[in-house]
Amino acid sequence: MNLYYDAKHYLYYEGESLIVNVAWPNPILLTVNINPESGAIVKGSYDSSRLVFREDSFDPVTRIRRGRIYKHSNINSVVYLNPHSVRTRHPDERIDDCGRIFVNYGLSTFLSVNPLDKDIGIKLNQVIEVGTKGATTRWRILAVEQSMSPGNYLLTLRALSYYGVLPEINVELLPENGREKVLETLEKVSENAHRAGPESVIDRCRDAASAIFGAYCSKYDEKKMGKDLQNLINYLRNKEEEKGRVTLLNSAHTIARLHARAKPNEQIKYNPRLITERDGIYAIECLAMIIRELGYQYLYR
Repeated sequence: MNLYYDAKHYLYYEGESLIVNVAWPNPILLTVNINPESGAIVKGSYDSSRLVFREDSFDPVTRIRRGRIYKHSNINSVVYLNPHSVRTRHPDERIDDCGRIFVNYGLSTFLSVNPLDKDIGIKLNQVIEVGTKGATTRWRILAVEQSMSPGNYLLTLRALSYYGVLPEINVELLPENGREKVLETLEKVSENAHRAGPESVIDRCRDAASAIFGAYCSKYDEKKMGKDLQNLINYLRNKEEEKGRVTLLNSAHTIARLHARAKPNEQIKYNPRLITERDGIYAIECLAMIIRELGYQYLYR
């Protein structure tokens, strides 16, 4: 269904033809910037400022957003509006035999489009930028589904930002060897941060730290990929201490020790205090420090 904006009443209407309904509550519309060739976050051959994303749902825990893409048209539409409690009829407005209001002053029109159409240029797994300049976020397109309503296509997006859980990763700066594993383990940290127990959070942080250190060590020795975190810390100790990166090693060691403390045999042997939620948060902060120390984050984040 297409969208129509009534600037006089600050309302949106939706419908397929001349007969429309009030879209209530007002939908959230955000501009979309794309590059049809590479998926980079710049304007493409199509005037991407005329594409808008309509948000239908958002889950901040999974960082999943669902919605639809529209194309802003130069057409100023005239429509018949079905009655709605939020839109009262002006005495000068005409109604038809069915009680529909004739809106004849021209409405801004947003046409529903197929986002995978070659003229639009969006592709699966592509990165798009949502929002206006200075206030934007980046999202990866996971899926496009066509609904039973004609011309309606539902997009599923995942945020590239970890929403404060971790620094935003600049993928291009990650070592190519082990890059996918690093991103996979970081996703799991973000997913568990707000809904899992501290032991699980610490486990995921250890997995991510091991993947990051393994990828980093691969430039010295490819056989280090997949090694235990403590093994990687010991391997890097002399190399990194010479560079003054003691904080990098200590952050990784802290995660390793928190992970060991949660093990049953460690608890029997040393009787340490119980792992708490604050320990899980501390593990995430240590992982964030590792990312910053290695320079894998966007500098402006």
